[in-house]
Amino acid sequence: MCSVQQICFLAFAAAAAAGSSLAGQCDSELSDSAALLQTNIAGRPEAGEDRGPAEEDSALASNMYWDDQHCACTTVFLAAVLDTGTNAVHHKDHSMGRFSFFQRYYESIIALPGGRAKAVIIHNRLPENLTRAKSNSVVSFTKVDISGMHEHMTVVEWRWIVLFDQVRKHPEWDTLFMTDISDVVVHHNPCVFVQKHPGKLFASSEQNKGFGGWVLHSFFRQLGGKYLAWYGDHRASLPAKLLNAGVFGGHRVDVLRFAVHMEAVLLDPELAVKKDATTHWFDPGAFNYALRAKFALSDVVSGYPLHSWFWKYERRKDVYIKHK
Repeated sequence: MCSVQQICFLAFAAAAAAGSSLAGQCDSELSDSAALLQTNIAGRPEAGEDRGPAEEDSALASNMYWDDQHCACTTVFLAAVLDTGTNAVHHKDHSMGRFSFFQRYYESIIALPGGRAKAVIIHNRLPENLTRAKSNSVVSFTKVDISGMHEHMTVVEWRWIVLFDQVRKHPEWDTLFMTDISDVVVHHNPCVFVQKHPGKLFASSEQNKGFGGWVLHSFFRQLGGKYLAWYGDHRASLPAKLLNAGVFGGHRVDVLRFAVHMEAVLLDPELAVKKDATTHWFDPGAFNYALRAKFALSDVVSGYPLHSWFWKYERRKDVYIKHK
């Protein structure tokens, strides 16, 4: 049976549903999977952490594997490998041009059963011999020019601009996912879950960092102005959970609604960071503002079983995406 537990991710995932009799079969069995998922939710720790059960739920994982092989919808994961040589943020050794930088992500997409998961890796300077050797029917590479990147941004922020541009160029992508690439592993195809939750956006979260904590506050200080004022007004009332930009997705129309708000923040000429002489990494503040200020709390799905417990390096297959 198809699991309703499928919650969909910088790689982006774009899911295009195939209209076959099998897809109808999957839809007809979603209610049984929903009951299984509700049982899991009822038994897991609360306290706002959205963690899964302490041990892997093997029944849930088995249902996810069944979905991977039989449900006739496709997810295309979009990931960005952008590097200026001096502005790599997390990767000071500039290892981004090596296959090892994204090998685990790449191999996890290749290994998904059913042939209904694809990946498009957006890059600006990967070696041609590497992209040629690693291109196949599952993973492709698209080279882009990032010379127009704004001076106040890092590649972490500019990737959103590049990826949204790719989404707009491909109207055939029905459900979209954007994820990080060096620390993300995809365990299952999440397209059925996304189809079952129209209008929702899906994002990872950090269970050990609260929305009102100093980490997110520092990012909002880099935004400054109305963004910092909004954060000050809402930091105590919003869920005690920091949304993480490493996994994000949803149906195309919903992702593009989000894109409008995210781009508005990133390109705002009044950002405090633009008045600084140095370049800053500030997309966590922009991401949390765009989702929390512009969408209802009920519009955003996060936590188990969409993704693993962040930074715990969990070895479990009852989640769609492992993020660290």
